[in-house]
Order: sequence, then structure tokens, then C-alpha cells
Amino acid sequence: MKEHAKKALKHDVELLGKTVPTVAVLALFLIGSGSAALLTNFGTVSGDAEVEQAVVLNGGSDFSFDTNQVAGETEIETRTLQSNANVSTQIGFNTTCSNSTDGYSSSIEGVSADFGETSGCTGIETDYVEYFDDAGHDFSRGYSYDAAEITVDSDNTGDSNTYGTIQKAVNNAAEDDVIVVTNGIYDEDVDVTKSVTLVADNPRGATADGFDIVASDVTVKGFEIKDGFKAENSGNFVGVRVNNDGDNAVITHNHIHDISGSEATKGVQVFRGDKATVRDNHIEGIESTGSGAYGVLVQHNSDDTTVSQNTVEGVNGVWAFGVDVDDAATGDGTTGSPSNALVEYNHIGTVTGDSYLGTAVGVEAASSPVDVQNNNMLTASDIESKSDVTVNADNNWFGTDGITLDQQDSSTIDASWADADTTVAANTDDEFGIVNEFAINLKPDSYSLTTSILPANGETSS
Repeated sequence: MKEHAKKALKHDVELLGKTVPTVAVLALFLIGSGSAALLTNFGTVSGDAEVEQAVVLNGGSDFSFDTNQVAGETEIETRTLQSNANVSTQIGFNTTCSNSTDGYSSSIEGVSADFGETSGCTGIETDYVEYFDDAGHDFSRGYSYDAAEITVDSDNTGDSNTYGTIQKAVNNAAEDDVIVVTNGIYDEDVDVTKSVTLVADNPRGATADGFDIVASDVTVKGFEIKDGFKAENSGNFVGVRVNNDGDNAVITHNHIHDISGSEATKGVQVFRGDKATVRDNHIEGIESTGSGAYGVLVQHNSDDTTVSQNTVEGVNGVWAFGVDVDDAATGDGTTGSPSNALVEYNHIGTVTGDSYLGTAVGVEAASSPVDVQNNNMLTASDIESKSDVTVNADNNWFGTDGITLDQQDSSTIDASWADADTTVAANTDDEFGIVNEFAINLKPDSYSLTTSILPANGETSS
């Protein structure tokens, strides 16, 4: 995130002559040519926002402007979100490229000046704001854990309930124990065979090779995970794997990086566990010289997986995915189809394939619709679907060049930027796959939200 955007979020700003105490102020202007008056006010909405729930302004979140609705060189309106330093915000605004919108340009001001022009939109200049929050990639945000039953310290001198390795701590733990790992380098890949919480005392303060989760209700939180471990029955290297019986796993606040090999490599692999959550991780430097590379791979009969609020970048292989939902054969030759996968609020950056386009989100097999929403996808191929289920793909930001779809003919994309349930031909570059959307999504779990719409004269609408 750009420094000036951070500053805009952390200080009061003067907006239309008024000082607004806010950590996230969005000033939305629509500027262009036309011959009509200003748009009417949309009103005010207030209430509680549940985690990851979009709060829609009363009067509509979708904007559709014809040329006769836009006053020439006039600021149409300003939207202000009042928030605080403990709340992160995702704001998106996209514009449809079509004949009905020729003759005006749109932009977002006051958040980031690093805009890009959409290609393929004749007569229209369209600007976007990327995902941001109040702390960028500060993984200490909201970082907490329960009191330790067991401590891991690489310099342990024999204290009771303190172990020198993470594996010894797991082996000696009781079910539901909290194991706190102090700062240090732990050159081990850990088999997590009990329902425990493994948490680094300080975010990124403890480094391990990897974790193989083979028990239910396991949490792995706050680790630096580097190099990975070699999975059995294959030459694959993995940072964190949710394996047999690994239901309800939570993988969060980790920095998973520099995992490479000649076979397939994965930052996180949800292999056979249900209801896994992969959230708030930074995954980068995942590379395979002879096979596929995956930031996050959801595989086999792994149902109800949520992949949310992660940054995935620097993924490279013969083929490569930021996030992939797949039924590829396992080491023992068995297959299975994941169901009810949810991929949301992720920033998926550089993903490159040597022989194929690098893809942000791949859906190669699933037994139910896959939801891909509210993500940033800055890759050569944004969505690749080889499944016969529908991919629900609204409210994503596909970069200034629009969306690139790579599909088999049987696949469907259900989104407001395409006709509902329309099959998109294989290898279609759709530069017009961008829609009018404005959404405010608040975290943490609940927050009282008051959003005011300010017309160009600066008076709050009622």
C-alpha cells in the first residue's frame, strides 16, 4: 500500500472545507461531459456490520450513469466513511465499458493517487482504488492468544512444561492445550497429531519448516514458515498441510515463503479436512521448476473451506495458481471433489507460469458452486474454471485491464459483469468485464457504522 494512502487513513482530513475525523475517507467524484444537473442524494444508512458483510447504502450500491445524467466538469457527490483505527475497510468502485457510458470519465480521489487507465474502453477513462486497510500487512493487528499451558523455547534449560522443540511440545500436550512458541529458529517440520493451538509468542518471531496437521481443531498462528517439508508419497514441498482428520483447522497470521522444488509446491494445502480456515497469511516465493506451484490448494474431499484476507504473490511454476480448488489425484491415486469453497478478500499479486498463464483463482473441480468475491486479482489470467459448477464471481477487482477468463466450454461464470449463467468461450479476453459497484466491508466482528452521503456543496444529506 502506498505511503500516502496510509497517511490518508491515519489522520483527520479536510473534505470540502470540513475536517472529518476518520481513518478511511473516500471522496468519489464523477467528472465528465454532459448536460444534466447533479444527481440526487442517496441518503444515510446506519447499523451494525457483521464481519465480512457488505453494508449497502440505502438507495443502491450500484451506479449507472448515462451521458444525460452527468454535468460537465462537475463534482457529482462525495461519500464519506467514518471509522476508527481498529476497523479495516475495503472500498471498490468499477465502471462498465459500454456505449451507454461514453462521454464521461470517473475517478476516486483522496485514497490513492496511483490509478491506472482501463484499456479497451473507447472514450472512457476509468480509475480504481485497490484494496487497503488501516495497517497494511501488519500481522500484529488483532494478534492475541490464550494463556499457555505449554511453552517452547529453543534455549530451554529444563523448566517444567517448557520444551526445546515444537514436536516435543505437541507429543506431550493434552487435547486443547495452547502451546506458545518463543522467538527462535526451529529447524523442524511438525506433525500436529493432537487438537492443540500452536501460536508464536510474537508474530513472525518463531520460524519453522512446516506443519502437517492430522488432527481436528488445530490452530497454527503467527509463524514464519520457510522451506516447507517434503510430503510422503511424492516429491511435493508444502508449508502447511491439512491432512487426514484435520477438520476445523485454522491457519492464520503466518508468513509462508521460499518453498521450492522440482515437483509441485504449495504454501498451504487443504488436503482432506473439512471447514478449514486460511486467513490473514502472507504467502510468497512458492516455486516449482518442474510442476505446478500453488499459494493455496484446496483439494480432495475438503468441504466448506474459507480462504480469506490473504496476500498471495511470487508464485511461479510450469503452471501456477494463487488459489486453486482442485480434484487432482493424491499421492495414493485417489481423487475427490471439494465443496462449498469460499475465496474472498484476498490480494493475489504476481503469479506466473512458464508454460501456462499464471492464474489468480482456479476452479478445476468441485461438487457445488464456488464463491470468489471481493478479491484483488492482478494476474495474467484472473479466473480459470475447468469445473461444471458455477463460479460466483462478483465484486472482484481485476486490475485496470479488466478480467481475463480461461475456461472449458462447460464452465459458467455467474456475475453481474456477465449474463447470468452464461457459458464463456474458452480463452476469452473480456476487457469489458467490470461493473458498477461500491461496497464497504467492515471488520472486526461487529461495528456500529454511520455513513453519510455529501453532495458537492458539502452539506450532509438527511
